[in-house]
Amino acid sequence: MTFESKIERTVVELIVQKYKKRQHELRTNDSVFVSDMSISFRELFGLLPGKYSFGERTGSLCYCIDLDINKDLNEIKDVKERARIKNNYYLPFQTDLLQAILFLKMLEENNLIIVTNNFRDIEKLHSFDGQDGSFVYVQDERIEKYIKYFLYSDILPTTTLIEIYNNKFETEDKRRYKEQRCISWIAIVVAIIIGFISIYKDTEIDKEQYNKVIDKMECINKNILDLLYGQTENAKP
Repeated sequence: MTFESKIERTVVELIVQKYKKRQHELRTNDSVFVSDMSISFRELFGLLPGKYSFGERTGSLCYCIDLDINKDLNEIKDVKERARIKNNYYLPFQTDLLQAILFLKMLEENNLIIVTNNFRDIEKLHSFDGQDGSFVYVQDERIEKYIKYFLYSDILPTTTLIEIYNNKFETEDKRRYKEQRCISWIAIVVAIIIGFISIYKDTEIDKEQYNKVIDKMECINKNILDLLYGQTENAKP
């Protein structure tokens, strides 16, 4: 997992920040319980841009995006044009929502979150009938399944996800790759320096000095290569 998109990072930030806040309160307040350290699915998606909520309308699962743009649309008389502009306005939020739900499932599959208190009871869905808002019916069976799965869930981050967040979304593999690349460049620079010293040894320094420098440089180079080899071996599954 790369955590490249803004919505993915926002989801992780909300989960981990809620956990850290509750963890601090737990240390200072006896009335706070460990169960309070999780964030519910509804709370999480209510904090995302768009302030999503989930329910039923005319018997079908749908979600509502709580963004009011009616003031900007009042001057448009054509009903179809008004609907087109409204749909285009909400489209990025719909895309983010679907991406966030799929991402949440990926976090669980990669053991980066713990999902608890999942009742999977769609009969408890509240109805949107008679309410204002932009309603979007869920037409993707996989998305519908995930919404039903997470709807009444509480979400806790694992220590791995907290560590990724603390390291500014750099995974362990990515950090290891950067370290290996840095060590490789150092080894190359050391080899180049040794080469230059070999060229100028007769004119710049005497033989004894030259041998001392070469010994030290070769020792440094060996340590770097040993370290690089050791990290490569540890990275193997």
